[in-house]
Amino acid sequence: LGIQHPPLVPIMNGIAMQILGEGIIVLRLVSLVFGLGTVLIIYELGRELRDPKTGLLAAFSFVLFPYFFRLSAAASNDIQVTFFGVLTLLMAFRLLHTPTTTTALLGGFSFAAGLLCKYTLLLLYPVLLFLFFFDNRFKAVRRRLAVLLSVSAMVFSAWLVFGYAIGLFDLQTTTLSKFASSQTSTPWAKWMFLEFISTRLPSALGLYNIPLVLLGLLCLVRATNDLANRFIFVWIFIFFAAFSLTLPDARYCMPAFPALAILMADALVRIRQYRSNIIWLLIANCASTLYLFVDWHRSSHLFIGGYLNQMP
Repeated sequence: LGIQHPPLVPIMNGIAMQILGEGIIVLRLVSLVFGLGTVLIIYELGRELRDPKTGLLAAFSFVLFPYFFRLSAAASNDIQVTFFGVLTLLMAFRLLHTPTTTTALLGGFSFAAGLLCKYTLLLLYPVLLFLFFFDNRFKAVRRRLAVLLSVSAMVFSAWLVFGYAIGLFDLQTTTLSKFASSQTSTPWAKWMFLEFISTRLPSALGLYNIPLVLLGLLCLVRATNDLANRFIFVWIFIFFAAFSLTLPDARYCMPAFPALAILMADALVRIRQYRSNIIWLLIANCASTLYLFVDWHRSSHLFIGGYLNQMP
């Protein structure tokens, strides 16, 4: 668990190694399965929010992010928390036309699984509460959505009680508090933020994708009366604002990357004449980026090189 993580990913990795044998490749394969699953869920969520074409383009756009390849092949927990986060949102929107207890329970346990992968998914609570209180479409299914939220909270609370009983809670609370306050209490904070917006986030998204993201964002801002657009904006804002103010690193924002993929899909839907050419250009740029970053080794830093030994 280290000094800051909940237990689900180590448990899943341990089960996988019991079956397939010990080795880093097994852990990478586990992440790959979750990465591919995330792509499928983004397609389904895009269908729920927009239409099948947008869902397909959103799934395709997500694959074009360099961080998809990096985190879907890493022995880490970032793609797992992204998978469960998007699955939770999909189940929440499925309640609109399938308002059953089963759907609510699936969403609740998915949310709980994400929280047990990484504590950062706590930021999904404000996103879901936005749907609960401010999205008129959810008025008729608020009881089911409340079930989803309650189930996730109960399962997560059980882990917190257990963590406290074994003496882990105090250690992790201290660690996470230190991480969260680093942006306001350390000399390297402003330089870390500059590093985040100038190199880390563009590298994670791919420079070639940013024009489409911005175009999709422009379309979203121009149609904020649409409830789905408001939801996407809240989803993006909560995650990126929270980590910009605490620990700005692109991988922590990964649960909001599917929302950026939907923005790209919105932009591609509006570009009809040259869409196929743009798609091929994106694929070529993605391939060249993966070639250049094949070893994923950061050779230099623009702003924080002198502070690396002070950072957590």
